[in-house]
Amino acid sequence: HAKFADDKSEFISFLKLWRWYGEQVQHKASQRKLVGLLRQNFLSPIRLREWHDVHTQLAARVGEQGWRVNQSEATYEQLHTALLSGLLGNIGFKSDEGGHYQG
Repeated sequence: HAKFADDKSEFISFLKLWRWYGEQVQHKASQRKLVGLLRQNFLSPIRLREWHDVHTQLAARVGEQGWRVNQSEATYEQLHTALLSGLLGNIGFKSDEGGHYQG
């Protein structure tokens, strides 16, 4: 997954992967080719399809509520400020097993 890696943020890595997946969905001629490409990149076709379904459902709910999607991308700081406010309970959480930080 090195091609999706971001030096500063694991979340940005996930966004890179998600954007790449969206491009592949649009450009692949068949489901079989898409599945093959995902497997070449050590990605689970089932999991990505599940996330795609969740994304589609959330986008539908946003539309039903009359909310607007931002027309410009959030900056690195804006994105991580939003993440921090939603994940406050996990920041600096240290595992009892192994003493590794989990957030």
